[in-house]
Amino acid sequence: MTKISNDYKNFLIEIKQNILQARNNALKSVNKELIHLYWNIGKSIIEKQEKAKWGDDIIGKLSKDLEAEFRRGFSKRNLLYMKKLYISYKDNLKMQPLVAQISWSHHIFILDKTNYGDGKDDLRKEFYIKMSIRERWSKRELEKQLNFKAFEKWALRQTNFDETLPDLKNNGDLSLLVKDSYDFSLLSLEEPFLEKTLEDLLVTSIEKTLKNFGTYFSFVGRQVKLEIGGEDFYIDLLLYHRKLKCFVVIELKAGNFKSEYTGKMNMYLSALEKQDMIEGENLPIGIILCKDKNRLIVEYALKDVNKPIGVASYITKEDLPEDLKGLLPTLEEIEREMNLLD
Repeated sequence: MTKISNDYKNFLIEIKQNILQARNNALKSVNKELIHLYWNIGKSIIEKQEKAKWGDDIIGKLSKDLEAEFRRGFSKRNLLYMKKLYISYKDNLKMQPLVAQISWSHHIFILDKTNYGDGKDDLRKEFYIKMSIRERWSKRELEKQLNFKAFEKWALRQTNFDETLPDLKNNGDLSLLVKDSYDFSLLSLEEPFLEKTLEDLLVTSIEKTLKNFGTYFSFVGRQVKLEIGGEDFYIDLLLYHRKLKCFVVIELKAGNFKSEYTGKMNMYLSALEKQDMIEGENLPIGIILCKDKNRLIVEYALKDVNKPIGVASYITKEDLPEDLKGLLPTLEEIEREMNLLD
């Protein structure tokens, strides 16, 4: 009886998994068809307007007639977004297959909040679509990332990974490992604060913390002891990246970045490499998190360091980050990095 019961439990689990997978596939299929429909409607409206010399007044009439027949989904606002969807990607053959992989709600957010007019808007749209697919961002998470300017934070990240991890240079997961800045505004930190206070809150809210760092992170420990030359040293936070197969050391600083922080991190990474790495793992990576940083000082501090280190800042209040458009890399540099997210 026990054997039959165990067999049945396994059988039930298998059936449930099949049902859930089928439902998921069905939802994806419905979404794909819906986006294709909206794409084609946008295309048809534009082509008809150009051919018949119709203005946008016709969209109001079209909306009224369509909603009289089909009830929902064809408001004037939605029809204008359909036009915008088609216009945004009609000349981008690389992006067209990805357009149907995110929901209509995702598209509306992206179409609304990626128009800066700095020549990089197409790359912004590409980034948020790829990240929504790759990281499985919900509509709410996408809105948060757009408000926090995740594209700029990704494009402006400061690391020495290209020089210290040449074998992983074309790895998309490595490209996403470090941001230029992290959002700790939900931790309710009151300034001034101690590094231990920040650490306590990050560990207490570990699920939110890991989500802030990105996908595939696991928590290893806090104040992890390293014995070096008969002295004890303590790592603030130690994480593990399951896909990159490496330890990630997080050092927390309550003040601005100082160049000497890289020397200490370099020592920690050397010790982890020698004492804790096992066969099949990649080199440990360090992230120094500071309240603020001078970009030029960071650049010089990382220049000749032989261990992979990134330096980032964090915010503790819910104010929008400063406009960073003038600091962004060139189109060619961003495009090269963007290809790693495919």
